[in-house]
This record gives sequence, structure tokens and C-alpha cells, in this order.
Amino acid sequence: MNKNAQQRQQILQVLYTQRQAEAGLLKKDGWTKEADLKNAVDDTPFALSVLLELSYIQRDGYKYRITGQGVLACEADTPTD
Repeated sequence: MNKNAQQRQQILQVLYTQRQAEAGLLKKDGWTKEADLKNAVDDTPFALSVLLELSYIQRDGYKYRITGQGVLACEADTPTD
């Protein structure tokens, strides 16, 4: 897997984990700040733009959230136990 693909997968994993952790919590909706993504994954602009174009993530100002399509893509690329 090339570097750009790895970055996209890392971003999806971060957003997936955040949304899953907040599922069912009051006033929590799985949004992650752009700064937190940058701390988790270096050099995010290209990866974020591609994920947005593919509709795998949503953007609200400086926050991002994985979509249903992104969840499916993330789970399809995640090895099962």
C-alpha cells in the first residue's frame, strides 16, 4: 500500500474509532477536530480532500466525521480476528 493510501486508511481508522466511541452518548456525534487528525496522521490535506471527494468523510468547518460509506470502506480494509 502506498503512503497516500496508508494516510487515508489511518484517517478513516481515527474517525471510525471516534464515531464508535461516541455512539449513543448524548450530544456526541463522532466529529473529530482537524488538529487531532493532524496529530494522528502527518500531512493530511491531500488525504482529506480525496476522502471528501469519495464521500467517505464529511466536513463541518474544522471538524470531520466518517460517513456510512467510510465505515464500510474502513471495515472492508480492516483484518478480522
